Amino acid sequence: MARLMEARGAAPVHLFASGRRAPSRPRHETVHLRDDEGMLAELRLLSGTDPRVLGDEEVLRMSLPAIRGDYRAAETYVYEPGPALSCPITVFTGDDDPKVTLDEARAWEEHTDAGFAMHTYAGGHFFLSNHQTAMLKIISDRLATVTTGSR
Repeated sequence: MARLMEARGAAPVHLFASGRRAPSRPRHETVHLRDDEGMLAELRLLSGTDPRVLGDEEVLRMSLPAIRGDYRAAETYVYEPGPALSCPITVFTGDDDPKVTLDEARAWEEHTDAGFAMHTYAGGHFFLSNHQTAMLKIISDRLATVTTGSR
């Protein structure tokens, strides 16, 4: 999306990636092809969904199609090499994330010519839950430098 924006003259001022490996580091995953029980097993494995939600049949019926769609989009995306972005990239990752290794997160650096930073936090795929304040401060500080005219 950032590349498309840049190509159309509406380049992002900064790209923030959280809990996601660089697009140049694909894995072959098929969670989106699992049945509902298989999807729920994956959600439990990641330990980021409140168990009350996983136990609520009505909420699950409404949520699973969207969750499956998110998995489908992520798992079927095909990276095409191209020019590096002209905006900085900041990556947030958990040190025990089963979905993203530190090397896969660090590989975002290859996708920009304008600066890179990576912040690693204690936790798994949903490390964000325990580190929101710190992450919001970093995002706010990075965006503040953009509004003052420096990148």
